[in-house]
Amino acid sequence: MADNLTWVTGNHTFKFGADFNWVEIPEARFELNFAGLFNFGQFAATNLAAFPTVGGIAPPDFTPVQSYGLGLPSIFIQGFGDPISRINNKPMAFFAQDSWRMFKNFTVNYGIRYDFELTKLIPTTPFRDPLSGINLTAADVEAAQDALGVRQGFPRDKNNFAPRLGFAWDVFGDQKTKLSGSIGLYYDHPLLAVGFNSDVADAAQQQQSVLTPGSPSPTALFNATQVFQGTVVPGLTPGVAASAQYQVGRQRFNDQTFTGFGAVLPFTLPVAKDFQYASATQANLTLERQLTGNMALSASYIFVGAHHLPRPTDLNTPNTALQIQNFQRFANRSPLSTTEAVGLISIASTAPGSAFTNAFGVTCAVVIPGMIAQCPNGRVISPAIANFFRPNAPNYFLAQALSGGGVTKAVLDSQLSGSLRTPGVISPFGSVNAQLSDGNSNYNAMKLELNRRYANNFTFLASYTWSHSIDDSSDLQTLLIPQDVNRFDLEKADSLFDQRHRFVFSGAMNSPVAWRSGNAFQKFLSDFTIAPIIEISSGRPFNIITNVDTNNDQSTQTDRPNVDANGVLTLPAPFTTGVLGRNMGITHGFFSVDLGITRAIRFGEKVRLDLIAQGFNLLNRFNEGSASPLFTDVNAFGQRAGNGRYFSRPTAAFDPRQFQFGAKFSF
Repeated sequence: MADNLTWVTGNHTFKFGADFNWVEIPEARFELNFAGLFNFGQFAATNLAAFPTVGGIAPPDFTPVQSYGLGLPSIFIQGFGDPISRINNKPMAFFAQDSWRMFKNFTVNYGIRYDFELTKLIPTTPFRDPLSGINLTAADVEAAQDALGVRQGFPRDKNNFAPRLGFAWDVFGDQKTKLSGSIGLYYDHPLLAVGFNSDVADAAQQQQSVLTPGSPSPTALFNATQVFQGTVVPGLTPGVAASAQYQVGRQRFNDQTFTGFGAVLPFTLPVAKDFQYASATQANLTLERQLTGNMALSASYIFVGAHHLPRPTDLNTPNTALQIQNFQRFANRSPLSTTEAVGLISIASTAPGSAFTNAFGVTCAVVIPGMIAQCPNGRVISPAIANFFRPNAPNYFLAQALSGGGVTKAVLDSQLSGSLRTPGVISPFGSVNAQLSDGNSNYNAMKLELNRRYANNFTFLASYTWSHSIDDSSDLQTLLIPQDVNRFDLEKADSLFDQRHRFVFSGAMNSPVAWRSGNAFQKFLSDFTIAPIIEISSGRPFNIITNVDTNNDQSTQTDRPNVDANGVLTLPAPFTTGVLGRNMGITHGFFSVDLGITRAIRFGEKVRLDLIAQGFNLLNRFNEGSASPLFTDVNAFGQRAGNGRYFSRPTAAFDPRQFQFGAKFSF
């Protein structure tokens, strides 16, 4: 619902208005992996059997396609629970502005706008973990959220006042030279889907269970047909939340107890407690000069500075330094890989106080069977019990479940003294991929435009834009988790959509009207329209990654490579972060010529048939759409741009030469 009022008095034109919207979705669904998801990746052939070698050469790995054909998945994920949440939101806005003609050739516009949204307030959800028997009240869950500074749903941002100012000046009073400009503050509306996800993906309403082959051997679990061998029903699994029970038509498991929280706690998609709506200061200044009666030249400067942009990051990423120290205490040496730091610490399950010698020849004493041990170099804790040294808290669920309820929070906390793990509130969170609002961007552009209005049978528009966009998070749909969550400042770089140069020419030329009654040759060429479009633009950046988790943040999608003295990209050492900047890849430039030709055949004054032929990319030039982000492909491609950026193997292209034909009958 919207309404505007206008009041004209003297040299002022005042406008006032309001806009009210009601958004109500009673049953929105978020069914992540509810149908089950198999991933197939590269697989070592030597995992299946002792393949013979010829001349010391081992058999090649299976490709992802071959792994699929053999039925050898690398991972299986099953989502379950309640996918339904209600979305409601009531955005409203009010504005007031004045257009003041101060002088005959000078007008000022000024005003203000206020935006406010009655967002959905989402209460925290209590639940019980059936594996450990731990009950979390709503207050307990809220305490866990407070410890990380997150919440469900968007907070209500109440200070979104947006002033605006603009002017238009006929410089010489002859309407041939015009200078205009404006500046204003603009607020964005956050995506409702983000608030919705924070509700349903809260570690309680629905969970994800992951089956990864590899224990005790890379193929040991390939025969598992289901992650779950049971249906979650109240009679067999007392205390399980209704959202985790069997739902007709949605999921089907055989009768068995629900597994509950395991070594890896659920991920969650919350929103930062101090989340603010994104805002942008937009400004422009344009000088326009009429060159002839039909042609004008303009030059513009455009600026957009955005703040509080939404970006995801894991607020609960593992502490790599503590993982390394914990392993050093256990093995009496540093780990050789990130996997070794968390995968090779095995504490004996014998009685407390009993001695055992670990796989590295170090003799330790059991403190809590399978969980904590006292070694000569210090107290050691199982990485899984330590929640992989995430900042929030140990995994109290796993400790209590493995001990049959004996190792409660109080018992575990009492034995953490001297270890590298500190107590905390009971938290059901593993990865906490929260939406923060501290992203920034900066866009500067110069635009030159030559415009010829239609006259004498033709018109054209030629424009050139130089622009530079810098940000630390380009958009909500991209993988924007920083390479190092503790150094978000290192993400500042050219935007993914940064395009330094762009030239576009478009025009249309018609046959003279007089040719319709001219000689035979003129009549044949009459009623033709030729419309070309030429575009030339520079490439766009992309991020280069290693696809290897060298910094041990539990993600392979953000790690960037190192750069040696010759500019060759290399894999960083374990537990280190690559030095290559973000978005240092670049695609090749774009060049395309399109042409449209139309011939009108007239049947009297009111009936006509238009025959249309259009050609796209007439020169059939290969225009790169995207390139491989993998540093190995970048090195293999072996081309670099003059500005120090890297080209890579193209993975997609814009359309090749195409033609299309059509007809339009008008009467």
